[in-house]
Amino acid sequence: MTISGARLAFKMMIRATCSARKTRWPPSMVLLLGLTLEPLAFSQFSFGVKGGLPILSAIQTHCEFNAELNSLLAPCYSANTKRYIVGPTVEFRVLPKWAVELDALYNRTDYSGAVGIPSPIYPIGIGVISSRAVVNSWEFPIMVNHRFSLGGAAPFIDAGPSFRYVGVSSQVTSMIFGAIPNVTSFTTDHPNELQNRFSAGFTVGGGIEFRHGKLHISPELRYTRWGFPNIERAALASNLNELAFLLGLTF
Repeated sequence: MTISGARLAFKMMIRATCSARKTRWPPSMVLLLGLTLEPLAFSQFSFGVKGGLPILSAIQTHCEFNAELNSLLAPCYSANTKRYIVGPTVEFRVLPKWAVELDALYNRTDYSGAVGIPSPIYPIGIGVISSRAVVNSWEFPIMVNHRFSLGGAAPFIDAGPSFRYVGVSSQVTSMIFGAIPNVTSFTTDHPNELQNRFSAGFTVGGGIEFRHGKLHISPELRYTRWGFPNIERAALASNLNELAFLLGLTF
């Protein structure tokens, strides 16, 4: 499908700039997006949706227990990565076998944890601090794609930088002290463990594209290595290795 590429690129750059102002994206990310769109201005393009599931957990957790009586000092966390990834995709065909793909992929992870307060501080009973949080993750890979001809199918490999924005929509923390429970709760969208809202990494992948009329079906396996964690504290950290299965449907 061919459209006025200059007009499309202009609109996408304006929207990216507006989004960056609202979410305080780094200017370098907006600049990179603009430089990526400029050579694609008059390319043939396709658009659609990608969906799939993460194979590895987005957050790594563990528990550390102190064997002393009434002294659960170290935090204990558990995480639940939702088994779905979904978002829009657009591909610009710059050469017959070469393309540039831009994705915006959403995933959600929930985690919860607890830490105990030693009894000497609260002689009438141990204290417990527990929390649970919802983490929303948006990933923006910029992939260079190369296809190979193989009859009715087209195997492909792709690689490129990825950028991730992580936000905690809510974290509820409860503090319970004393033999007779005294519960205090509060909510925040910026917990202490959220060290970086933005991170960057590099993605490689491969799959096969099938065509049925104007519909392109592209199952793919992708691996991303992130440069630094978004979430980090004792017993809790973002997984720097990401492996996912994706299925693209484009027109």
